[in-house]
Parts: sequence; structure tokens; C-alpha cells
Amino acid sequence: MVIPLNTPVTEGALLVPYPATLDVPHELVEHVAWLLYEHRQARNTRWRKL
Repeated sequence: MVIPLNTPVTEGALLVPYPATLDVPHELVEHVAWLLYEHRQARNTRWRKL
């Protein structure tokens, strides 16, 4: 899938989405997940898939 970007700065550019994985420690993933959870709780927003 190719998505054209039609903004003044990126006119003519193409966005090609693809899945990626990163090798990060499990503790870092848990820490970031907890930060996101706390942020959502503070703003009273629902969970959304990123």
C-alpha cells in the first residue's frame, strides 16, 4: 500500500507503511506501557491500538 502525502512540505512524497520490530529489554516495554497507562488515566481517555 502506498499513501500519497499532499501537504505543502511533502507534496509528491509517498508513505510506504511496513511493520517493524525492535529488540528492547522487557523492563523497558513494561515501563513505557505503565507510563502510557498512567497518562491515559490522568487524561481519562480510553485505550487505543497504536
